[in-house]
Amino acid sequence: MVAHCGVSAAAGGYVGVDVFFVVSGYVITRGILAEAESHGRLAVGAFYARRALRLIPAAVPVLLAVLVGTYLLQPLRVREVALDVAGSVGYFLNLRLAVTGTDYFAADTPPSPVQHFWSLAVEEQFYLVWPWVVVGLLLWAYRRDRGGARFRGCLVATLCLGVAVSFALGVYLTAHAPSWAYFATPARAWELGVGALVAVGDGRARGLIGWLRVALGSAGLAAVAACVLLFDDRTPFPGVVALVPVLGTAAVIAAGAGSSRQFLQRLLGLAPLQFIGRISYGWYLWHWPFLLFGVALIGEEATVWHRCGLAGAALAVAWLSYHLLENPVRRSRRLRRRSARGVAVGLGASAVVAALAVATWANPPRVIGGGSAKEVGAGLAAADDPEREIRRLLATADGGPAPVPANLTPALDSSTAVAGTVYDGECQQSHTAAHIRAHCMYGDSASATTVVLFGDSHAAHWFPALRRVAEERRWRLSVWTLNECPPPPVAPELPTPQRGQACQRWRAAALKSIRELRPALVVTSMSARYQSGGDDDTDRFWLDGWRQTVRALGPTRVAMISFVPFQRGGVLPCMAIYRKDTRRCVAQTDSALPRPERRRFLAAGLAEHGVQVIDPAPWICGPRLCPMIVGNLLTYQDLTHLTPAYSAFLAPVLKAQLIDHDGHFRAARSAVS
Repeated sequence: MVAHCGVSAAAGGYVGVDVFFVVSGYVITRGILAEAESHGRLAVGAFYARRALRLIPAAVPVLLAVLVGTYLLQPLRVREVALDVAGSVGYFLNLRLAVTGTDYFAADTPPSPVQHFWSLAVEEQFYLVWPWVVVGLLLWAYRRDRGGARFRGCLVATLCLGVAVSFALGVYLTAHAPSWAYFATPARAWELGVGALVAVGDGRARGLIGWLRVALGSAGLAAVAACVLLFDDRTPFPGVVALVPVLGTAAVIAAGAGSSRQFLQRLLGLAPLQFIGRISYGWYLWHWPFLLFGVALIGEEATVWHRCGLAGAALAVAWLSYHLLENPVRRSRRLRRRSARGVAVGLGASAVVAALAVATWANPPRVIGGGSAKEVGAGLAAADDPEREIRRLLATADGGPAPVPANLTPALDSSTAVAGTVYDGECQQSHTAAHIRAHCMYGDSASATTVVLFGDSHAAHWFPALRRVAEERRWRLSVWTLNECPPPPVAPELPTPQRGQACQRWRAAALKSIRELRPALVVTSMSARYQSGGDDDTDRFWLDGWRQTVRALGPTRVAMISFVPFQRGGVLPCMAIYRKDTRRCVAQTDSALPRPERRRFLAAGLAEHGVQVIDPAPWICGPRLCPMIVGNLLTYQDLTHLTPAYSAFLAPVLKAQLIDHDGHFRAARSAVS
């Protein structure tokens, strides 16, 4: 909770989920064992009825509120969030997040307002299996007349095997498939299994002497606290390091078994902590939507104190939910008397939410703030001076209200469409591909003039513009692009080492193939994010990397399109809210270009070696603002990538930079040797 409020000192607060898994495994298994050993059987139907009455009454109003809040405050995300809500109510959201490759720590992409439901999905998937395992072992043990002691022995052996296999899988996936490691139940089940092991060994824990209890509990609490303070989004998690919060939590639970006089037990038994503990489930459910929607309304000015206030409001709503909804349903004699009735109520409420999610997905809102805007698609091509015309259009966008027009291209809710890009087909290389994919050819395949586009996704977003120029000039255009793989031979920070290695292999293969093509011109670009930090030594390191790349390309002309300006965070959702005038959502020109001194250093260094450096900022930003709407065109599809429509629109100004009036390339042949 503290981490979600933006307290940087608690960056590792995400280990709270691991604490939850261990506690859940302990509490639920302890209850299952008590029933199984006292009655010699386990009423599985009653178990699932209790789970339904505990979980669903608190979850339903949260999910309904998220659907309404998204429809009103984040209309561009309605369809995506509706699917997430369906996944939440069906307890398979974790699988959806794993399949879509969601990064829990991603800063660039807004998280789902129900993303935190993934942990509940893991828990319930575990409990779909665990009671039946207990029943099976119970039947096996008692039918063979082995008694309760042997039953527990079988249970411990089964748990140890399951914990070991699940832990090993989690460690492997952390290195090779981080999303699956984080969200998938098989990679997380060991944490619930550790809690279950503590429950099975509860009797032994009660025999610990007092000082050993204090030492064990204090060490466990210190381990969890250290994780909160020392872990961050760069920690490979869960992985091996997840042992620390998991075993720390297990130690605290074991130290507290059967005692009420220890310091830790007195501390955790304080009235405020007991109060939070009682309503913690509802608070957990409500806090994330409150934070996401609240910060969206407040904007970038939202501080830690704003977030803490929003979390406090969520606490108040959770208290009301606990007393007015959760407890009355959970304690209803009518529902508890018959297990089938409790399960039916839970399934019925879930079905209603799922139906509303489907209906919302099928009927997303239209985001329009005004009438139709003037079509500008062919404006630059018809202009005598395309660069002067683009400056005029940007100045016009700078000066007056900028509503979202009915004919916006692309529409806000389809801004990430890939039609007309290198992603529209099989041309974009994948980090996970077993083999380096051959380049794609566009334009005139029989042309004697070959032009190459080479780089990461920030080179790829210039493809629509360069393709138009190539078709007009009858060039043969060869495309070599890979996301998150810059042209210089450096290793950017990527989610896994394997992706970094794939980038290195692809770059080497691409450079070799490009040199064999003997192109007349290589157009290249990359993201500015790789160079967002560092010092003068970092600048020189990147310049040396560019020199190596230019040298590897051979004796050809090279044109490097410099970094595009950064848009303001959350710009597209902001435009959906302030659709009558989107200017309040966009970046200011003087702050949109990160590290301008670095841009100048790199441009000057490359120019010394014959590389033509093209600055696209004047094509994107006006005197004061970097507008999101120029005429009827949407300029950005996210914070740093141009839309295909706007890229294609800029073809005339790009052509004017690449060739002179006589049709000759402006770039000189590389002077790097």
